[in-house]
Amino acid sequence: MADEAVKYRLVAILGLGLLGGSMAKALRARGLCDGIIGWSPRESTREEALKLKLVDATVDSPEQAVAEADLVVAATPVSHIVKLIGAISKSTTNGTIVTDVGSTKRSITEAGDKHLPGRFVGSHPMAGGEKSGLAASRADLFQNAPCIITPTDATERSSSERIEKLWTDLGCRVTRMGPLEHDRLMADVSHLPHAIAAAVVAMQEERALTIAGSGFRDTTRVAAGDPQLWRDIFIDNRDAACRSIDRCVAWLRDFRTALQAGDGQKIETMLAAAAKRRAGM
Repeated sequence: MADEAVKYRLVAILGLGLLGGSMAKALRARGLCDGIIGWSPRESTREEALKLKLVDATVDSPEQAVAEADLVVAATPVSHIVKLIGAISKSTTNGTIVTDVGSTKRSITEAGDKHLPGRFVGSHPMAGGEKSGLAASRADLFQNAPCIITPTDATERSSSERIEKLWTDLGCRVTRMGPLEHDRLMADVSHLPHAIAAAVVAMQEERALTIAGSGFRDTTRVAAGDPQLWRDIFIDNRDAACRSIDRCVAWLRDFRTALQAGDGQKIETMLAAAAKRRAGM
C-alpha cells in the first residue's frame, strides 16, 4: 500500500481503558481520523474521556457507537470482545472495518468471521504494562511496539491491508500470522511468563520481599497486571497455556535433577543455552 497515512472519518472505540484510551490519543496525535466516538460500560469512564477530550462524543451502547463509524476498534477485555462482535454486527454498515486489541485470537477471529465476514481483522498490539485504565493511557504507547494481525481465509484482502496500515501509521512493527499460531506463540512468550512471575512472587516469604532487589522486581514486573484481565486471557487460551506450562515444568525438572546430583556441567550447559538465546533477541 502507499506510504501516505490512511485517514478515517469516524472511529468508534469500544472500551476506554489503557489500550482504548491510548488508541484515541495516538489517532489524534497522528491526525489519522476526523472524529472519535467512545463507549465504555462505566459512565464515569465515558465522562472522564470527554473531560480529557480523548473522544468527541460518547454513547450508552456499543450499537450506537458503531452506527456511523468507518472503523471500529474493540478494546475491552478478551471475554467481552466476542460478545461485542455479535452485538454490533447488525449495526455496522457494509463498509465498516472492525478490529480488536485482544491478547488471544482464536475465539475472537471465529466470532469475527461469523458475524462480520470479510470485514473483521484480528489485531494484537503488544503494548501496555502493569498499570491499566484510562489514566495510564498515552499517545506513544504503540510506538515501535510489535503488533500481530491475524487475517483468516474469510478476511477480505482490502480489510487486512487497511488494518495493517493502521497499525503501521500508529508506529507499530506489524507481523501477520494465523490465529492458532498466534495463540500458541503467545502462550510461550507472554502468558507463561506472567504465570511464572506470579508464582515467583506468591512463593516468597514476607521477609524475602523486603530485601528483594531490582533483578527480582524486573523479573516479576508483569505479576502486577490486572488479575481479571489476565484471568480472561488464561481461560481463553488455556490449552496452549497448559502446554507451555508443561514444557517449562519439564525444563525445571531436568534442572532440579542436575542440581540435586551436583552436576555442575549440566547446570552450566542449560544456563549457557538459555543465555545464548536471550543474547540473540
